[in-house]
Amino acid sequence: FVTGKVGRRATMAIEVADRLRSRIVGGEMVPGARLVETRLSQEFGISRAPIREAARLLESEGLLSFDPNRGFAVRQLTFRELMDVFDVRICIERHAARLAATRRDPALLATLADRYRAILDASETADRFGEAEADFAFHHAIVSASGNARLLRLYDDAAAELRLILSLVGSVDTGRAIARSHEPLIDAIASGDPVLAADRMEDHIRLFWDEVLAVIHTSDQIALQFSVASARQTGTVAS
Repeated sequence: FVTGKVGRRATMAIEVADRLRSRIVGGEMVPGARLVETRLSQEFGISRAPIREAARLLESEGLLSFDPNRGFAVRQLTFRELMDVFDVRICIERHAARLAATRRDPALLATLADRYRAILDASETADRFGEAEADFAFHHAIVSASGNARLLRLYDDAAAELRLILSLVGSVDTGRAIARSHEPLIDAIASGDPVLAADRMEDHIRLFWDEVLAVIHTSDQIALQFSVASARQTGTVAS
């Protein structure tokens, strides 16, 4: 009985984490927003225990931070951290793309084709959360195919921070430019040319990075949030 109860609570925690993750990536919960357990408990009609477990799960993913005085809140990134995330992604994913092209695994290529279609479908319907999740799944498949567990862990850490970036800048809408930039990457991997695959991966990541920068530079509110996050890290702004 106890095992069943614990199992149900764990399942609820995962479901709550999924819902909160969607809200963070969708921009409903902005960086710095507190997680009010009592309010969420009432909204979801469950006890606070699975909510707290979900919060710990999202903390481990890098989406939430914990302060003894304020509790859980959506993590805030500095502009320096944002640039570091993209720099790390390029390092990780260039290598992963190179390995994927060397192996030319038909199963991986089929998976990438399916996930590319999911990205296009979400882009067509302006489903930004769905597009982001399909994109993460696409890139995860490439890094996972490397067979390097440490490389995959590094990617997952960077992807969690990328979700925070998406929550801050909102939906980076470039029509279907970014969505379609996956196609030449798939072609490069299928060609078996590791140098070309690595270059196409970097082109794809930099395209998205340029759009993120454009959003930040044209929004005083977003730029201010980055400034505040940076100041809090250095202790120059009161929490």
